[in-house]
Amino acid sequence: MSILAITVNRTQTIQAQQNVQRRLRATGDLPPAGLIFQVASPADPGYQVITVWDSLASFARFRDEQLRPALEAEGVLPEHVTTTTFEVASYLTGSPVSVQQPTAACT
Repeated sequence: MSILAITVNRTQTIQAQQNVQRRLRATGDLPPAGLIFQVASPADPGYQVITVWDSLASFARFRDEQLRPALEAEGVLPEHVTTTTFEVASYLTGSPVSVQQPTAACT
């Protein structure tokens, strides 16, 4: 069963979140196995990441093996992070967002 995970760090800034993301990208394992969707945004206060996973096991593996070490490396204390999970009843996706690529300059 798919799950929704809402992870909130009440003390984290956008810069700290970007640093954590850089650490995660450096592992070369992004997107992590089982991740269906992710969105990140400021929270009041702090920062939140909302994800949908193919299973609780996939989320737990990512949390324990990748996310926690990245947070710790950035000095984020475990007691500042809360995660709430829910079983997903349904979800709907649309077309992928298309980013227009710049045209090559002729010289």
